[in-house]
Amino acid sequence: MSDIDEFEKLERAWYEARQAETNAQIVVDLKMRNFLNGNGPHPTKRELERLEDLRGKEAEAHNAMEGFISERIAGLRLVKR
Repeated sequence: MSDIDEFEKLERAWYEARQAETNAQIVVDLKMRNFLNGNGPHPTKRELERLEDLRGKEAEAHNAMEGFISERIAGLRLVKR
């Protein structure tokens, strides 16, 4: 796999993880706002646990992408000009 293909794969995984985490956060935020306004139940334990899980997945995907970038930059520094 070429570097650009690998980077795009890592970037896509991070983007998808970030979108999932953002969507889950929106659900929790809306439920909490409605609860505090007396218009519905608070977020469930399952929803909060899912949000935490998605945050972890987003961080893992981001770290993988950043690691890839760091490795390539380090490799460039080793190249003699």
